[in-house]
Amino acid sequence: MIGTHLADIYRSMADELTRRFKEYILEGQYIGGRYSTDFESKVSRFLGAADCVGCKSGTHSLVLALKAAGVGPGDEVISVGNTYYATIWAIKDVGATPVFCEIAPDNASMDPNCIESLITPRTKAILPVHLYGIPCDLDRIKAICQRHCLHLIEDASHAFGSKYKGRYIGADSEFACFSLYPTKNLGAFGDSGIVVSSKTNDADKVRDLLYFSRDPLNGTFNENAIHAQMDSLQAALISVVLDHFTQMALRRQYLAKLYADTLDGYVQFLPQLVSENVVPYMFCIYADNRDNLSAYLKKRGVLTQVHYRYDLHHFKQFASRSWSLPYTEWHNAHVLSLHTSPDLSDEEVYYICETVLSYFK
Repeated sequence: MIGTHLADIYRSMADELTRRFKEYILEGQYIGGRYSTDFESKVSRFLGAADCVGCKSGTHSLVLALKAAGVGPGDEVISVGNTYYATIWAIKDVGATPVFCEIAPDNASMDPNCIESLITPRTKAILPVHLYGIPCDLDRIKAICQRHCLHLIEDASHAFGSKYKGRYIGADSEFACFSLYPTKNLGAFGDSGIVVSSKTNDADKVRDLLYFSRDPLNGTFNENAIHAQMDSLQAALISVVLDHFTQMALRRQYLAKLYADTLDGYVQFLPQLVSENVVPYMFCIYADNRDNLSAYLKKRGVLTQVHYRYDLHHFKQFASRSWSLPYTEWHNAHVLSLHTSPDLSDEEVYYICETVLSYFK
């Protein structure tokens, strides 16, 4: 089956990863230690950010950022309904209420034109999602945050390596939250995440929440903290992958262009996926009877996914009232994700495209 095969992504790095694992085992520092701090510094330098904090998962990164921003019970956070449910789960987890904003048809991300009508005295933060690696309209969203004294927390789970106006996402962020789940642009060998910030003091607020106390021997504890430190083994290994990231990102961009050049004029897709500023997590197309197309492709050896199928604004666990978000719902009903994993060959992508086109013909 053609899809993402994680072992193939890391096969060329196997010797480096094995050496790093042996170093890690022999050094004996299995919690925290230099591998964790070195990895955080390395990410900060790569992105051009002031600081980076490693944590257990992308979901933890969102919870930590929300807590660091002071979001809690009684507050509202504006986000979107075409994301992974962890985005909204994190808002609920800190006791806040999700408020759902419509997305823009041109990039499937939060529509800045719809934000201000949703702001109330209870609004504490805006949480847009850089879906598929395509940056949101950050200038306009930041301007709204500044006008209304709101925190901006970016869900950048799909977007490691993507740039906004020539700067890596995270470089100029209050809080940019990344998932390092194995399939992501920068993937771990298990669950991991990071919070990146342009201000060290904001990152320190996150760091203070990672464990019950930075210095438990003095008897002081942070009652808002959670046990969410990144496993130091993950830090050691992801650091090796980061050395190869630029090459993998270029491959993802190349594959997206192959998809676009072959499918253009026949299949609807987001043109922003083909850009030197975007590292595409997936190449997403739109189709009526999307599930029929997915089944057709699977029968012919092509695996697909849906990012994302569910209208989160209709879930009783998330929605405090009814929401009318027609474009969000159209997107969720029609989108289908084709893989851009760097282990895919040109021939495999051409086969995927030919199979997609044969369905429509």
